[in-house]
Amino acid sequence: MTLNTEALAGNRHLNLFISGIVEIPAYIFSYFIINKCGRRWPLIGLHMIAGVALIVSQFVPSQTANGTSLIPLQVTLTNIGKFGITSTYAIVYIYAPELFPTTVRSQSIGVAALCGRIGSLLAPFTYSLNNIEPWLTGLVFGLVSILGGLLALTLPETNRRPLPQTIDEIDLWYSGKKETKNGNVKNAIVPAEEVDGKYVESLEITRLNPETIS
Repeated sequence: MTLNTEALAGNRHLNLFISGIVEIPAYIFSYFIINKCGRRWPLIGLHMIAGVALIVSQFVPSQTANGTSLIPLQVTLTNIGKFGITSTYAIVYIYAPELFPTTVRSQSIGVAALCGRIGSLLAPFTYSLNNIEPWLTGLVFGLVSILGGLLALTLPETNRRPLPQTIDEIDLWYSGKKETKNGNVKNAIVPAEEVDGKYVESLEITRLNPETIS
Protein backbone atom coordinates (compact mmCIF):
# COMPACT_ATOMS: atom_id res chain seq x y z
CA MET A 1 0.00 0.00 0.00
CA THR A 2 2.89 2.34 0.75
CA LEU A 3 4.45 1.65 -2.64
CA ASN A 4 1.12 2.34 -4.33
CA THR A 5 0.60 5.70 -2.57
CA GLU A 6 2.11 7.70 -5.42
CA ALA A 7 -0.55 6.31 -7.75
CA LEU A 8 -3.22 8.23 -5.82
CA ALA A 9 -4.59 11.40 -7.36
CA GLY A 10 -3.47 14.67 -5.82
CA ASN A 11 -0.12 15.71 -4.36
CA ARG A 12 2.02 12.57 -4.10
CA HIS A 13 4.22 14.06 -1.36
CA LEU A 14 1.22 14.94 0.78
CA ASN A 15 -0.34 11.54 0.17
CA LEU A 16 2.85 9.77 1.24
CA PHE A 17 3.05 11.93 4.38
CA ILE A 18 -0.56 11.14 5.33
CA SER A 19 0.01 7.45 4.62
CA GLY A 20 2.94 7.44 7.01
CA ILE A 21 1.42 9.56 9.77
CA VAL A 22 -1.76 7.45 9.91
CA GLU A 23 0.28 4.54 11.27
CA ILE A 24 0.82 6.34 14.60
CA PRO A 25 -2.86 6.36 15.69
CA ALA A 26 -3.25 2.89 14.17
CA TYR A 27 -0.62 1.39 16.48
CA ILE A 28 -1.97 3.28 19.50
CA PHE A 29 -5.52 2.12 18.70
CA SER A 30 -4.43 -1.52 18.42
CA TYR A 31 -2.78 -1.34 21.84
CA PHE A 32 -6.00 -0.30 23.56
CA ILE A 33 -8.45 -2.39 21.52
CA ILE A 34 -6.77 -5.75 22.19
CA ASN A 35 -6.79 -5.16 25.94
CA LYS A 36 -10.50 -4.32 25.93
CA CYS A 37 -11.92 -6.56 23.19
CA GLY A 38 -9.38 -9.35 22.91
CA ARG A 39 -7.34 -10.32 19.87
CA ARG A 40 -9.64 -12.27 17.56
CA TRP A 41 -12.53 -9.90 16.85
CA PRO A 42 -10.41 -6.74 16.47
CA LEU A 43 -8.20 -8.65 14.03
CA ILE A 44 -11.23 -9.80 12.03
CA GLY A 45 -12.96 -6.42 12.09
CA LEU A 46 -9.89 -4.41 11.10
CA HIS A 47 -9.13 -6.81 8.23
CA MET A 48 -12.68 -6.31 6.96
CA ILE A 49 -12.53 -2.52 7.33
CA ALA A 50 -9.23 -2.39 5.47
CA GLY A 51 -10.46 -4.65 2.67
CA VAL A 52 -13.77 -2.88 2.10
CA ALA A 53 -12.18 0.58 2.22
CA LEU A 54 -9.53 -0.40 -0.33
CA ILE A 55 -12.03 -1.95 -2.72
CA VAL A 56 -14.44 0.99 -2.54
CA SER A 57 -11.61 3.50 -3.02
CA GLN A 58 -10.72 1.90 -6.36
CA PHE A 59 -14.12 2.70 -7.83
CA VAL A 60 -14.50 6.28 -6.59
CA PRO A 61 -13.92 8.63 -9.56
CA SER A 62 -11.61 11.62 -9.29
CA GLN A 63 -14.55 13.97 -9.79
CA THR A 64 -18.30 13.94 -10.18
CA ALA A 65 -20.22 14.73 -13.36
CA ASN A 66 -20.61 18.36 -12.30
CA GLY A 67 -16.87 18.73 -11.66
CA THR A 68 -16.75 18.29 -7.86
CA SER A 69 -13.39 16.80 -6.84
CA LEU A 70 -13.56 13.44 -5.06
CA ILE A 71 -9.80 13.16 -4.54
CA PRO A 72 -10.11 13.83 -0.77
CA LEU A 73 -12.59 10.93 -0.56
CA GLN A 74 -10.20 8.64 -2.45
CA VAL A 75 -7.33 9.54 -0.15
CA THR A 76 -9.52 9.16 2.94
CA LEU A 77 -10.73 5.69 1.96
CA THR A 78 -7.22 4.55 1.11
CA ASN A 79 -5.90 5.73 4.46
CA ILE A 80 -8.77 4.06 6.29
CA GLY A 81 -7.50 0.89 4.65
CA LYS A 82 -3.96 1.74 5.70
CA PHE A 83 -5.14 2.38 9.26
CA GLY A 84 -6.93 -0.98 9.40
CA ILE A 85 -4.12 -3.07 7.98
CA THR A 86 -1.50 -1.33 10.14
CA SER A 87 -3.52 -2.15 13.25
CA THR A 88 -3.86 -5.79 12.21
CA TYR A 89 -0.10 -5.93 11.66
CA ALA A 90 0.45 -4.85 15.27
CA ILE A 91 -2.15 -7.30 16.61
CA VAL A 92 -0.74 -10.27 14.69
CA TYR A 93 2.65 -9.99 16.38
CA ILE A 94 0.93 -10.30 19.77
CA TYR A 95 -1.74 -12.80 18.76
CA ALA A 96 0.39 -15.29 16.83
CA PRO A 97 2.81 -16.22 19.67
CA GLU A 98 -0.19 -16.78 21.95
CA LEU A 99 -1.69 -19.27 19.48
CA PHE A 100 1.36 -21.52 19.27
CA PRO A 101 2.26 -23.91 22.12
CA THR A 102 5.58 -23.43 23.89
CA THR A 103 7.07 -26.62 22.43
CA VAL A 104 6.91 -25.28 18.85
CA ARG A 105 6.44 -21.53 19.39
CA SER A 106 9.82 -20.33 18.09
CA GLN A 107 9.71 -22.61 15.04
CA SER A 108 6.12 -21.61 14.24
CA ILE A 109 6.85 -17.89 14.49
CA GLY A 110 9.87 -18.44 12.23
CA VAL A 111 7.73 -20.15 9.58
CA ALA A 112 5.08 -17.42 9.83
CA ALA A 113 7.75 -14.71 9.47
CA LEU A 114 9.15 -16.53 6.42
CA CYS A 115 5.71 -16.52 4.78
CA GLY A 116 5.39 -12.82 5.59
CA ARG A 117 8.72 -12.05 3.93
CA ILE A 118 7.62 -13.96 0.83
CA GLY A 119 4.62 -11.63 0.74
CA SER A 120 6.95 -8.65 1.04
CA LEU A 121 8.97 -9.90 -1.92
CA LEU A 122 5.85 -10.29 -4.07
CA ALA A 123 4.20 -6.99 -3.06
CA PRO A 124 6.26 -4.68 -5.34
CA PHE A 125 5.34 -6.78 -8.38
CA THR A 126 1.63 -6.22 -7.77
CA TYR A 127 2.22 -2.55 -8.57
CA SER A 128 2.62 -3.57 -12.21
CA LEU A 129 -1.07 -4.52 -12.18
CA ASN A 130 -1.73 -0.79 -12.60
CA ASN A 131 -0.51 -1.19 -16.17
CA ILE A 132 -3.43 -3.55 -16.82
CA GLU A 133 -6.17 -1.76 -14.86
CA PRO A 134 -5.62 1.13 -12.42
CA TRP A 135 -8.04 -0.38 -9.90
CA LEU A 136 -6.65 -3.94 -10.00
CA THR A 137 -3.92 -3.51 -7.36
CA GLY A 138 -6.30 -2.14 -4.73
CA LEU A 139 -8.87 -4.81 -5.55
CA VAL A 140 -6.33 -7.60 -5.04
CA PHE A 141 -5.13 -6.24 -1.70
CA GLY A 142 -8.71 -5.56 -0.57
CA LEU A 143 -9.86 -9.10 -1.35
CA VAL A 144 -6.80 -10.63 0.34
CA SER A 145 -7.48 -8.54 3.44
CA ILE A 146 -11.11 -9.70 3.58
CA LEU A 147 -9.96 -13.30 3.10
CA GLY A 148 -7.54 -12.90 6.00
CA GLY A 149 -10.37 -11.66 8.21
CA LEU A 150 -12.60 -14.60 7.26
CA LEU A 151 -9.82 -17.11 7.97
CA ALA A 152 -9.27 -15.53 11.39
CA LEU A 153 -12.80 -16.68 12.28
CA THR A 154 -11.34 -20.18 12.66
CA LEU A 155 -8.88 -19.07 15.36
CA PRO A 156 -9.57 -19.23 19.12
CA GLU A 157 -9.50 -16.21 21.43
CA THR A 158 -6.32 -16.06 23.55
CA ASN A 159 -6.99 -12.98 25.66
CA ARG A 160 -6.68 -13.69 29.43
CA ARG A 161 -5.77 -17.30 28.78
CA PRO A 162 -2.54 -18.89 29.98
CA LEU A 163 -0.16 -19.62 27.13
CA PRO A 164 -0.55 -23.19 25.82
CA GLN A 165 2.35 -25.47 26.62
CA THR A 166 1.73 -28.44 24.32
CA ILE A 167 -0.01 -29.24 21.05
CA ASP A 168 -2.56 -31.31 23.01
CA GLU A 169 -3.64 -28.20 24.88
CA ILE A 170 -4.19 -26.41 21.57
CA ASP A 171 -6.44 -29.31 20.51
CA LEU A 172 -8.46 -28.77 23.67
CA TRP A 173 -8.92 -25.11 22.78
CA TYR A 174 -10.81 -26.21 19.68
CA SER A 175 -12.67 -29.15 21.21
CA GLY A 176 -13.50 -27.25 24.41
CA LYS A 177 -13.89 -30.44 26.42
CA LYS A 178 -13.00 -34.09 26.57
CA GLU A 179 -15.62 -36.42 27.97
CA THR A 180 -14.69 -39.53 29.94
CA LYS A 181 -16.66 -42.76 30.09
CA ASN A 182 -18.43 -41.86 33.33
CA GLY A 183 -19.83 -38.64 31.87
CA ASN A 184 -17.38 -36.27 33.54
CA VAL A 185 -16.05 -33.39 31.49
CA LYS A 186 -12.30 -33.41 31.80
CA ASN A 187 -9.58 -31.01 30.65
CA ALA A 188 -12.05 -28.28 29.71
CA ILE A 189 -10.12 -25.15 28.77
CA VAL A 190 -11.58 -21.94 30.14
CA PRO A 191 -10.21 -18.42 30.57
CA ALA A 192 -8.20 -18.21 33.76
CA GLU A 193 -10.41 -15.62 35.41
CA GLU A 194 -13.40 -17.96 35.23
CA VAL A 195 -11.88 -20.49 37.62
CA ASP A 196 -13.17 -19.48 41.06
CA GLY A 197 -12.68 -15.86 40.09
CA LYS A 198 -8.90 -16.23 40.24
CA TYR A 199 -6.08 -16.81 37.80
CA VAL A 200 -4.65 -20.32 37.84
CA GLU A 201 -1.33 -21.77 36.71
CA SER A 202 -2.68 -24.88 34.97
CA LEU A 203 -4.78 -25.02 31.84
CA GLU A 204 -6.37 -28.30 32.88
CA ILE A 205 -9.39 -28.48 35.18
CA THR A 206 -12.01 -31.16 35.77
CA ARG A 207 -15.70 -30.34 36.01
CA LEU A 208 -18.36 -32.84 37.03
CA ASN A 209 -21.35 -33.44 34.85
CA PRO A 210 -24.43 -32.47 36.93
CA GLU A 211 -26.27 -35.53 35.59
CA THR A 212 -23.74 -37.86 37.25
CA ILE A 213 -24.13 -36.27 40.69
CA SER A 214 -26.66 -38.13 42.86
